[in-house]
Amino acid sequence: MVTAATQYTLGWMFESGQGVQQSYQQAAYWYTKATEQGDIATQFVLGSMYQKGTGVPLDFAQAVKWFTKATNQGDAVAQFRLGVFYQNGQGVEQSYEDSLNWFTKVATQGHITSQINLGKIYQLGRGTKQNFKEAIKWYEKATSQNNALGYYHLAHMYEHGRGVTQDLQKAKSFTFNLQIIITPLQPIKLQNFMS
Repeated sequence: MVTAATQYTLGWMFESGQGVQQSYQQAAYWYTKATEQGDIATQFVLGSMYQKGTGVPLDFAQAVKWFTKATNQGDAVAQFRLGVFYQNGQGVEQSYEDSLNWFTKVATQGHITSQINLGKIYQLGRGTKQNFKEAIKWYEKATSQNNALGYYHLAHMYEHGRGVTQDLQKAKSFTFNLQIIITPLQPIKLQNFMS
């Protein structure tokens, strides 16, 4: 019997064209074989292929199926993707409550983008009651990992006094941290932010 690891490797070889002619269809075939044996990595990869329509038809419901299998084995990025699918109603009925649950689950594991998404959910009150203090909590968790969007959103909250006492100095401090992070990456002009 061919092991899941061998099937995954064959899928990777066909996906990347390593030693064989590149074929996304063959990659999907071998990844599917590996997923049938419960391989978590291939479940995620196959979900991504269905999400993008790479080697298989674009099918959000199939992507959700494979990401769900990966989440059942603890894959944090698959949990995040499910949160996005529920938020956007792709492959599942749109449910802000379910997206909130998935983002919370993965954000508590330190997933930065989920922390930002939770901040926005609480800031806007999607799927839950609007709660600026909870939004700030999640933005702060993202900034503790030096995330630029976390600094941006915190600056906005302090500038406008949302969930905190308005504090323009603190807002400027967050903006300064944001500029330190993004300046080396690319020259981004902040649109008259805190001018």
